[in-house]
Parts: sequence; structure tokens; C-alpha cells
Amino acid sequence: PSPRPRPPRPRSGLQRRHRSALPGSVQMLGFSRWKEPLVKLFFDGSAIQFIKPQQPLKADVPVVSWGCKHDADLMQHRQPVNRVEDGFLRSVGLGAGKARPLSWVVDDLGIYYDARRSSRLERILLDQHFDPGLVARAQALHETICRAGLTKYNLPGQAWQRPAAARQVILVTGQVEDDASIRFGAHRIRSNLQLLQAVREQNREAWV
Repeated sequence: PSPRPRPPRPRSGLQRRHRSALPGSVQMLGFSRWKEPLVKLFFDGSAIQFIKPQQPLKADVPVVSWGCKHDADLMQHRQPVNRVEDGFLRSVGLGAGKARPLSWVVDDLGIYYDARRSSRLERILLDQHFDPGLVARAQALHETICRAGLTKYNLPGQAWQRPAAARQVILVTGQVEDDASIRFGAHRIRSNLQLLQAVREQNREAWV
């Protein structure tokens, strides 16, 4: 016999509050086909309509856009606009490989990598008061992530070994050069080669 499906886990009070902030009906703009089932999971409870870039938007329905690539199309939209991007603990495997995400960020002001304007995350960090209970929870989560060795993508492979003769080691974290975080967040340095050259220029003796 086939196994009985597990009942859905009850949402916590925090999850319910975040869910209640999402609109009851929403137009989804710029989501690729493979993300559509994920949209239905993350926005469970909302009436969802997927809009292709060439389709007109309904003027009286809020919009959720993938990233900020459709901002020009949303300039005149009167209803609320939210932007979605991968969260900071994303998956086991890469999004480019269509690995299922663990988290998405939903932002009603901008998006965290876009340096041209403020984001909701930036406003929270600058202006919001954090009570002791929330600070303790964040500290516990931070310690759990560090103990588990979690990263954004959690890729398989052998752990890196520090060269025995290296006195100073610098990890240079690059990025795909046409990524939105480079196009909307970088200033003078906009390629991996430029980044490596700048690090080497300032650290002649380091193991990079």
C-alpha cells in the first residue's frame, strides 16, 4: 500500500503573521516555468495569476515580481509591488541547477542587492527595535548555522585545506558577472578579474 501522506505542519504564530501580510490575490511577473510550483508553495493561500512580460497587468491587483528586472514595467502600477529573490540559506545545490529553494526574500520596497534604493531589510536593520527574545532567537539561529557549517548553497565536495606555508590567506568571493547583484549593486569593480587584481594590488604577499 502507498504510504499515507503526512499532514501539513501547523504554522507558527510568526509564520501566520508573515502570511497574513501577503495579498489575497496577486499577479506573478517574471517567474520562469520551473518556479511556478514553488510560487504556489511560498504563496499558499493567495489567488495566483502568472503574467508573462508581454501581457498587460491588471491595474487593481498587486504584483509580485522576480527581482527588479521588470521595474520599468511597474513604474505606473498603482497597486502594491513586492519583489522576490532567493534567501540567504537557499538550498542544497545551485539555483542555476534548479535545486529547490529553502527560502525566498519578499521585499515591498526594493531588494537587498539593489544599491540604487532602500530595501525593507535595510529599513528593518536601521530603524526597528529588536526585543530581547528576538535577539536571543537570532543568536541561537546564528550559532546553529555556524555549528552545522551551512552556507547559501551547501555544495558537496572536499573541505579546503589551508597551505602550510601561507602566513596570510584571503578568500575572494566572486560572482557571475551578469548577476543582478553586480548590475545593481557594484560600483567601480564589476568583474572577477578586476576584483582579484584589486586584492592582489593591496596584498602582495598573501595567498589568495
